[in-house]
Amino acid sequence: MAGVPYTFATASTTIPLSQLDTNFQTPITIGATNMNLGQVVTTISSLTLTNVTISSGNVTITNAIITGGTISNTTLTNVTLANATISSVFNPLTIAQGGTNVSSITANAVIIGNGTSSIQTVSPGTAGNVLTSNGTNWVSQAGGAVTNIANGTSNVAILSTNGNVTSYVNGVLQSTLSSSGLALTNSLKFNDSTTQTTAFTTTPVINTINSQAATPLIFGINGTEAFRVDSSQNVRIGTTSTIAGEKLSVYQSAATWAMFIQNNANNSGLGITNGSGTGTYTALAFYNNGTSFSACGTISISGSSTSYLTSSDYRLKENIAPMTGALAQLQALKPITYKWKTDGSDGQGFIAHELAEVCPQAVHGKKDAIDDKGNPIYQGIDTSKLVATLTAAIQELNAKVEAQAEQIKALIG
Repeated sequence: MAGVPYTFATASTTIPLSQLDTNFQTPITIGATNMNLGQVVTTISSLTLTNVTISSGNVTITNAIITGGTISNTTLTNVTLANATISSVFNPLTIAQGGTNVSSITANAVIIGNGTSSIQTVSPGTAGNVLTSNGTNWVSQAGGAVTNIANGTSNVAILSTNGNVTSYVNGVLQSTLSSSGLALTNSLKFNDSTTQTTAFTTTPVINTINSQAATPLIFGINGTEAFRVDSSQNVRIGTTSTIAGEKLSVYQSAATWAMFIQNNANNSGLGITNGSGTGTYTALAFYNNGTSFSACGTISISGSSTSYLTSSDYRLKENIAPMTGALAQLQALKPITYKWKTDGSDGQGFIAHELAEVCPQAVHGKKDAIDDKGNPIYQGIDTSKLVATLTAAIQELNAKVEAQAEQIKALIG
């Protein structure tokens, strides 16, 4: 064998065997580059390579500039690459060199930056988790059992595993949005004081709660409906339906007041007026027997006066007969004068329980009654119930006067 073929530039020749040892490890010089050829390791330093392909072997490239080509199964250190394809890199590139500084990234994980050191990742975790901040790091957190965001300084929204959306402020639960609605830990506040001058439309405006659909707007307390505004803008308190087509319905099932009005300014407590005109209209109507609406009385208003009316239609009465003994009843009454304990003002009238002995229809309540807390339940009287007695007594007295007049006339003769 005369030698080993080699090609440099346009010259072709062979390297004499006498210049190579048996392991091909004799150094040779190519231009300004020293090359050691061997069967196991080939070392190239301070070399610029263009469109080079390295596909096998254990190759180390140090301080080189490589433009184009394909590099695989190669260890690179301090290497500048341009338009090169790299696969199977053993030493990952650092962040400063445009790499990740990690050998692999968990599938479907979210990449989180960490300065100049190796990147971090957050795995998806359990289905339904979301990426949340605990004030220091980002974590994959289940919304249904949030305990590690107490150090947070901002609002954090979390999607729980059951599909609810919860919000926290400094680790404290503020609201929960679920398929059944929005639940607030604290009160709902409107802090914007901007005055709205435009007409209410379907466009949301400040300081409003709007049901966009033709469905009731319902407010509840402790899981129980408190009141609603229906699609016709009628307010229903304690009930879900109208009683008599009214605009405001108040239903009270307990033995307490359904409505109570207090005016601390010692002014009018309730004002009632009609739409226009001076005709007579019913300001208040009183009924009994539930929704059967048995009429009991009204307060009617005309152009200049108010009438307090109680039911008196003959069709509501039976066993009608003339009143007798009215004069004796009148004589049994005990009219008195007195001073009110509240303000010391003068008064005249009757003592309720004494009047009840003569005309029980004119008295409401029982003598010395108290409630379950020991508070007195005072009796009251309605002196209008005495009108019939007084009228009958006058008639009886008049009859006696007339009879006596006839007797005197007969005596005088």
